[in-house]
Amino acid sequence: MNVRSFFVPIVIVVALLLGIGLGARQLMPAADTAGAKWSELSVVEGKNHFPRIRKMERLFALPPTPAGTGTDVYGFEFSHKDLSRMDLLGSGQALSQWATFDSGTKWPLELPVEFSPERFMDLGKDPGLGVREVHKQGITGKGVHVAILDQTLLGDHREYAGRIVKYTEVGQVAPEPEIHGAAVASLLAGTNVGVAPDAQITYYAIQIVKNWNAQPIERTFIYMAAAINKILDDNKNLPADQRIRVISASIGAGPDEEGYTAVNEAYRRAKREGVLVVSTDMQTRYDYQVHGLGRDPLLDPNNSGSYIPGAFWADRYYAGGGRIPGPYLFAPMDSRTTAAETGLDQYRFYRTGGLSWSVPWMAGMYALVCQVDPAVTPEQFLKTAHETGDTITVVRDGKSYQLGPIINPAKLLARFKK
Repeated sequence: MNVRSFFVPIVIVVALLLGIGLGARQLMPAADTAGAKWSELSVVEGKNHFPRIRKMERLFALPPTPAGTGTDVYGFEFSHKDLSRMDLLGSGQALSQWATFDSGTKWPLELPVEFSPERFMDLGKDPGLGVREVHKQGITGKGVHVAILDQTLLGDHREYAGRIVKYTEVGQVAPEPEIHGAAVASLLAGTNVGVAPDAQITYYAIQIVKNWNAQPIERTFIYMAAAINKILDDNKNLPADQRIRVISASIGAGPDEEGYTAVNEAYRRAKREGVLVVSTDMQTRYDYQVHGLGRDPLLDPNNSGSYIPGAFWADRYYAGGGRIPGPYLFAPMDSRTTAAETGLDQYRFYRTGGLSWSVPWMAGMYALVCQVDPAVTPEQFLKTAHETGDTITVVRDGKSYQLGPIINPAKLLARFKK
């Protein structure tokens, strides 16, 4: 996958290709084909990658504020941008509401009081909802094996260095690390950022785009289906305590996309064999689906009352009177800090996220439950998460709306502790 394709702007293309929750799960019709055999695919194991060098770009003006202009809400993307010569003192509200940035962003000496990049970044590293308190009890995913299906990974980032037990590239993937892989790996199992910081990670970088040089872009799920089946085949030959318990795949397939039948057959097989697959199209096989929450970047991520509908779907939620299809399980999404692919100690703060960030959060939560109760099933986990979740009241323009259930890690884990 060519990384330049993911920065036009960064999160919009990722949303379209990886299904992070903008409602676009199909790009164009394509005939489905049967799943490929593992031996027929291009497979490379244990490949090492180096941080991707990004050129610093100097900016002299901010883009139009998204609200009310029709400008895309992901347009305030300042990763590796030099804003040092700009006067931002009158732009505090826009920056605090929309700005995405990374460890390489250069800011002017004076910043508006509403906007604190260091504070945003620090609070964004917290998984939220009391997860760090759970870690203090020794519940960290230790001994649990998880799998991630995503983009080319920067394998030695400080967030997960030493815990990638297997790395495999399937099909034609980018030769250099990409944004999405480092982000989801850290959100699931990062040392500082992740829900399950001691989980062992099996990682598959998989081909999703059929041909980057073709327009319009078409996706394929043949490689994803093959990777899931490979994980399940390998599980049969492993001791129970070394088997993959959950697969995190921040994507959803449309019925007219290549490999749709194959990947859904793989999903159903995983369900039969007791492996939870968390994706953006969970509703095709489970009673519950993951959804993403918003949060003001200065509010406490551990207080459920700090959360609101996620930025990309909030307007639809309010316009519909707070009614959305479901049932959903809500997890943090916006105002999150993740590992960045540009350096082993680099981070990126996403003011506006997508379902891609909620998927690894839920997968990490299942890893915590598997640690305290190795006999738990995916169905038991999802049902109990729904029963123990919190429902909050959100107020907008004088009207009150109910939002939930938001996963409550402490209550959830208490149900499974022996």
